Amino acid sequence: MKSLQENLKLFYLGLENSEPFLYKNKDLTTHALIIGMTGSGKTGLGITLLEEAAIDNIPSIIIDPKGDLTNLALTFPQMRAEDFEPYIDEAEAQNKGLSVREYAEQTANTWREGIEGSYQDLARVQLLKNSADFRIYTPKSSAGLGVSLLSDFEAPKGLNEEDLNNYVGGIATSVLSLAGISSDNLSSPEFLLISQILSYHFGRGEGVSVVDLIAQIGNPPFDKIGVFDVNTFFPGDKRMALAMKINALIASPSFKLWCEGERLNISKMLFD
Repeated sequence: MKSLQENLKLFYLGLENSEPFLYKNKDLTTHALIIGMTGSGKTGLGITLLEEAAIDNIPSIIIDPKGDLTNLALTFPQMRAEDFEPYIDEAEAQNKGLSVREYAEQTANTWREGIEGSYQDLARVQLLKNSADFRIYTPKSSAGLGVSLLSDFEAPKGLNEEDLNNYVGGIATSVLSLAGISSDNLSSPEFLLISQILSYHFGRGEGVSVVDLIAQIGNPPFDKIGVFDVNTFFPGDKRMALAMKINALIASPSFKLWCEGERLNISKMLFD
Protein backbone atom coordinates (compact mmCIF):
# COMPACT_ATOMS: atom_id res chain seq x y z
CA MET A 1 0.00 0.00 0.00
CA LYS A 2 1.35 3.41 -0.98
CA SER A 3 1.60 5.94 1.82
CA LEU A 4 1.96 9.69 2.13
CA GLN A 5 5.19 11.45 2.98
CA GLU A 6 4.41 14.00 5.68
CA ASN A 7 5.25 17.55 4.58
CA LEU A 8 4.60 20.58 6.77
CA LYS A 9 4.07 22.70 3.66
CA LEU A 10 1.29 20.59 2.19
CA PHE A 11 -2.24 19.62 3.20
CA TYR A 12 -3.54 16.29 1.95
CA LEU A 13 -7.17 16.90 0.94
CA GLY A 14 -8.09 13.59 -0.66
CA LEU A 15 -7.74 11.89 -4.01
CA GLU A 16 -7.86 13.26 -7.54
CA ASN A 17 -7.77 10.66 -10.31
CA SER A 18 -6.78 8.10 -7.66
CA GLU A 19 -3.71 10.14 -6.70
CA PRO A 20 -3.19 12.30 -3.58
CA PHE A 21 -4.41 15.87 -3.97
CA LEU A 22 -2.01 18.13 -2.08
CA TYR A 23 -2.61 21.80 -1.32
CA LYS A 24 0.04 24.34 -0.33
CA ASN A 25 -0.95 25.61 3.10
CA LYS A 26 0.84 28.90 2.47
CA ASP A 27 -2.00 29.75 0.07
CA LEU A 28 -4.42 29.81 3.02
CA THR A 29 -3.37 33.20 4.36
CA THR A 30 -6.45 35.08 5.55
CA HIS A 31 -9.93 34.06 4.42
CA ALA A 32 -11.41 31.05 2.65
CA LEU A 33 -14.93 30.11 1.65
CA ILE A 34 -16.29 26.66 0.82
CA ILE A 35 -19.33 26.74 -1.48
CA GLY A 36 -21.32 23.75 -2.68
CA MET A 37 -24.72 22.12 -2.87
CA THR A 38 -26.21 20.11 -0.02
CA GLY A 39 -24.32 16.86 0.31
CA SER A 40 -21.42 18.00 -1.86
CA GLY A 41 -18.86 17.55 0.91
CA LYS A 42 -18.39 21.06 2.31
CA THR A 43 -18.26 19.87 5.92
CA GLY A 44 -15.95 17.00 5.01
CA LEU A 45 -13.53 19.36 3.29
CA GLY A 46 -13.62 21.73 6.25
CA ILE A 47 -12.88 18.89 8.66
CA THR A 48 -10.05 17.67 6.42
CA LEU A 49 -8.45 21.13 6.34
CA LEU A 50 -8.63 21.39 10.12
CA GLU A 51 -7.21 17.89 10.61
CA GLU A 52 -4.29 18.65 8.30
CA ALA A 53 -3.66 21.90 10.17
CA ALA A 54 -3.65 20.00 13.47
CA ILE A 55 -1.14 17.45 12.13
CA ASP A 56 1.10 20.39 11.18
CA ASN A 57 0.71 21.84 14.71
CA ILE A 58 -1.39 24.77 13.51
CA PRO A 59 -4.01 25.49 16.22
CA SER A 60 -7.63 26.29 15.39
CA ILE A 61 -10.59 27.90 17.09
CA ILE A 62 -13.75 26.56 15.46
CA ILE A 63 -17.08 28.33 15.89
CA ASP A 64 -19.64 25.65 15.14
CA PRO A 65 -23.30 26.68 15.67
CA LYS A 66 -24.65 23.64 13.82
CA GLY A 67 -22.54 21.09 15.70
CA ASP A 68 -21.05 19.22 12.73
CA LEU A 69 -17.41 19.94 13.43
CA THR A 70 -17.49 18.42 16.90
CA ASN A 71 -16.88 15.18 14.97
CA LEU A 72 -13.23 16.23 15.01
CA ALA A 73 -13.16 14.91 18.56
CA LEU A 74 -14.09 11.43 17.30
CA THR A 75 -10.57 10.35 16.43
CA PHE A 76 -10.04 6.61 16.92
CA PRO A 77 -6.50 5.43 16.06
CA GLN A 78 -7.35 1.75 16.48
CA MET A 79 -10.71 1.89 14.67
CA ARG A 80 -12.31 -0.61 17.05
CA ALA A 81 -16.02 -1.36 17.10
CA GLU A 82 -16.20 -0.39 20.77
CA ASP A 83 -14.87 3.08 19.86
CA PHE A 84 -17.85 3.69 17.60
CA GLU A 85 -20.52 1.86 19.57
CA PRO A 86 -21.48 4.73 21.97
CA TYR A 87 -22.22 6.96 18.97
CA ILE A 88 -24.30 4.51 16.93
CA ASP A 89 -27.95 5.47 16.33
CA GLU A 90 -29.95 2.46 17.50
CA ALA A 91 -32.86 3.25 15.17
CA GLU A 92 -30.53 3.52 12.19
CA ALA A 93 -28.96 0.16 13.06
CA GLN A 94 -32.41 -1.45 13.30
CA ASN A 95 -33.37 -0.04 9.91
CA LYS A 96 -30.36 -1.86 8.46
CA GLY A 97 -31.31 -5.07 10.23
CA LEU A 98 -28.26 -4.93 12.49
CA SER A 99 -27.62 -4.80 16.21
CA VAL A 100 -25.82 -1.77 17.59
CA ARG A 101 -22.67 -3.88 17.98
CA GLU A 102 -22.85 -5.20 14.42
CA TYR A 103 -23.40 -1.73 13.02
CA ALA A 104 -20.45 -0.43 15.07
CA GLU A 105 -18.24 -3.17 13.60
CA GLN A 106 -19.43 -2.33 10.09
CA THR A 107 -18.76 1.37 10.66
CA ALA A 108 -15.28 0.70 12.06
CA ASN A 109 -14.43 -1.47 9.04
CA THR A 110 -15.71 1.19 6.64
CA TRP A 111 -13.59 3.88 8.27
CA ARG A 112 -10.52 1.64 8.38
CA GLU A 113 -10.88 0.69 4.73
CA GLY A 114 -11.38 4.34 3.80
CA ILE A 115 -8.18 5.35 5.56
CA GLU A 116 -6.12 2.49 4.18
CA GLY A 117 -7.50 3.00 0.68
CA SER A 118 -6.40 6.63 0.50
CA TYR A 119 -2.61 6.51 0.92
CA GLN A 120 -2.92 6.60 4.71
CA ASP A 121 -2.80 4.20 7.63
CA LEU A 122 -3.92 4.07 11.24
CA ALA A 123 -0.57 5.49 12.33
CA ARG A 124 -1.58 8.77 10.68
CA VAL A 125 -4.80 8.80 12.71
CA GLN A 126 -2.65 8.36 15.82
CA LEU A 127 -0.46 11.24 14.62
CA LEU A 128 -3.54 13.46 14.39
CA LYS A 129 -4.67 12.49 17.89
CA ASN A 130 -1.21 13.19 19.30
CA SER A 131 -0.91 16.53 17.52
CA ALA A 132 -3.83 18.37 19.13
CA ASP A 133 -5.89 18.57 22.27
CA PHE A 134 -9.53 18.72 21.18
CA ARG A 135 -11.77 20.70 23.53
CA ILE A 136 -15.44 21.53 23.14
CA TYR A 137 -16.44 24.81 24.78
CA THR A 138 -20.12 25.56 25.32
CA PRO A 139 -20.64 29.12 26.65
CA LYS A 140 -23.79 29.47 28.77
CA SER A 141 -24.17 25.70 28.90
CA SER A 142 -22.80 22.94 31.08
CA ALA A 143 -22.82 20.42 28.20
CA GLY A 144 -19.12 21.02 27.51
CA LEU A 145 -16.36 23.17 28.96
CA GLY A 146 -17.58 26.50 30.26
CA VAL A 147 -16.20 29.85 29.13
CA SER A 148 -16.18 32.78 31.52
CA LEU A 149 -17.08 35.69 29.28
CA LEU A 150 -18.20 38.30 31.78
CA SER A 151 -16.69 37.55 35.18
CA ASP A 152 -14.01 40.18 34.75
CA PHE A 153 -12.40 42.35 32.12
CA GLU A 154 -8.62 42.26 31.85
CA ALA A 155 -6.64 45.39 31.13
CA PRO A 156 -5.44 45.11 27.52
CA LYS A 157 -1.77 45.38 26.68
CA GLY A 158 -0.09 47.08 23.76
CA LEU A 159 -3.16 48.79 22.31
CA ASN A 160 -3.02 52.24 20.78
CA GLU A 161 -5.55 54.83 21.90
CA GLU A 162 -8.01 54.11 19.10
CA ASP A 163 -7.98 50.35 19.69
CA LEU A 164 -8.29 50.87 23.45
CA ASN A 165 -11.33 53.11 22.96
CA ASN A 166 -12.91 50.48 20.70
CA TYR A 167 -12.19 47.79 23.30
CA VAL A 168 -13.72 49.85 26.10
CA GLY A 169 -16.72 50.79 23.98
CA GLY A 170 -17.33 47.16 23.06
CA ILE A 171 -17.40 46.10 26.71
CA ALA A 172 -19.67 48.98 27.74
CA THR A 173 -22.08 48.26 24.89
CA SER A 174 -22.17 44.54 25.72
CA VAL A 175 -22.84 45.12 29.42
CA LEU A 176 -25.67 47.55 28.71
CA SER A 177 -27.17 45.27 26.07
CA LEU A 178 -27.18 42.28 28.42
CA ALA A 179 -28.85 44.41 31.08
CA GLY A 180 -31.61 45.30 28.62
CA ILE A 181 -30.52 48.93 28.24
CA SER A 182 -30.30 50.50 24.79
CA SER A 183 -26.64 50.77 23.86
CA ASP A 184 -27.09 52.57 20.53
CA ASN A 185 -26.51 56.03 22.00
CA LEU A 186 -22.77 56.37 22.59
CA SER A 187 -23.31 59.72 24.33
CA SER A 188 -25.76 58.37 26.92
CA PRO A 189 -24.82 58.83 30.60
CA GLU A 190 -24.88 55.05 31.12
CA PHE A 191 -22.44 54.37 28.29
CA LEU A 192 -20.08 57.21 29.21
CA LEU A 193 -20.01 56.31 32.91
CA ILE A 194 -19.19 52.64 32.31
CA SER A 195 -16.64 53.58 29.63
CA GLN A 196 -14.87 56.00 31.95
CA ILE A 197 -14.75 53.46 34.80
CA LEU A 198 -13.14 50.93 32.46
CA SER A 199 -10.74 53.50 30.99
CA TYR A 200 -9.77 54.67 34.48
CA HIS A 201 -8.62 51.20 35.49
CA PHE A 202 -7.22 50.06 32.14
CA GLY A 203 -5.09 53.20 32.02
CA ARG A 204 -3.50 52.03 35.29
CA GLY A 205 -3.02 48.48 34.03
CA GLU A 206 -5.82 47.19 36.28
CA GLY A 207 -8.54 44.73 35.37
CA VAL A 208 -12.18 45.30 36.33
CA SER A 209 -14.51 42.61 37.63
CA VAL A 210 -18.26 42.83 37.17
CA VAL A 211 -18.55 43.19 40.96
CA ASP A 212 -16.15 46.16 40.90
CA LEU A 213 -18.02 47.70 38.00
CA ILE A 214 -21.36 47.54 39.82
CA ALA A 215 -19.90 49.05 42.99
CA GLN A 216 -18.17 51.86 41.10
CA ILE A 217 -21.25 52.77 39.10
CA GLY A 218 -22.71 53.79 42.45
CA ASN A 219 -19.45 55.28 43.71
CA PRO A 220 -17.13 56.17 40.80
CA PRO A 221 -13.37 56.41 41.44
CA PHE A 222 -13.28 59.88 39.82
CA ASP A 223 -15.06 63.20 40.39
CA LYS A 224 -15.84 64.38 36.86
CA ILE A 225 -17.08 63.11 33.54
CA GLY A 226 -15.94 65.64 30.98
CA VAL A 227 -16.24 69.08 32.55
CA PHE A 228 -19.18 68.21 34.82
CA ASP A 229 -18.96 66.64 38.22
CA VAL A 230 -20.33 63.10 38.35
CA ASN A 231 -23.50 63.94 40.31
CA THR A 232 -24.47 66.70 37.90
CA PHE A 233 -23.82 64.56 34.84
CA PHE A 234 -25.42 61.40 36.23
CA PRO A 235 -27.26 61.80 39.58
CA GLY A 236 -26.68 59.24 42.30
CA ASP A 237 -30.22 57.80 42.27
CA LYS A 238 -30.01 57.10 38.54
CA ARG A 239 -26.56 55.57 38.93
CA MET A 240 -27.92 53.30 41.64
CA ALA A 241 -30.81 52.26 39.36
CA LEU A 242 -28.28 51.30 36.69
CA ALA A 243 -26.19 49.39 39.22
CA MET A 244 -29.31 47.53 40.40
CA LYS A 245 -30.16 46.49 36.83
CA ILE A 246 -26.71 45.05 36.22
CA ASN A 247 -26.73 43.41 39.66
CA ALA A 248 -30.09 41.77 38.86
CA LEU A 249 -28.52 40.46 35.68
CA ILE A 250 -25.58 38.73 37.37
CA ALA A 251 -27.87 37.41 40.13
CA SER A 252 -29.93 35.56 37.51
CA PRO A 253 -29.22 31.78 37.49
CA SER A 254 -29.08 31.77 33.68
CA PHE A 255 -26.47 34.54 33.66
CA LYS A 256 -24.17 32.74 36.09
CA LEU A 257 -23.26 30.27 33.35
CA TRP A 258 -21.71 33.16 31.41
CA CYS A 259 -19.33 33.70 34.33
CA GLU A 260 -18.29 30.08 34.95
CA GLY A 261 -15.49 28.16 33.31
CA GLU A 262 -12.19 29.05 31.70
CA ARG A 263 -11.47 32.72 31.23
CA LEU A 264 -11.69 33.83 27.60
CA ASN A 265 -7.99 34.06 26.77
CA ILE A 266 -7.38 33.23 23.12
CA SER A 267 -3.60 32.80 23.44
CA LYS A 268 -4.00 30.39 26.33
CA MET A 269 -6.74 28.43 24.55
CA LEU A 270 -4.59 28.07 21.44
CA PHE A 271 -1.21 27.33 22.94
CA ASP A 272 -1.63 26.14 26.54
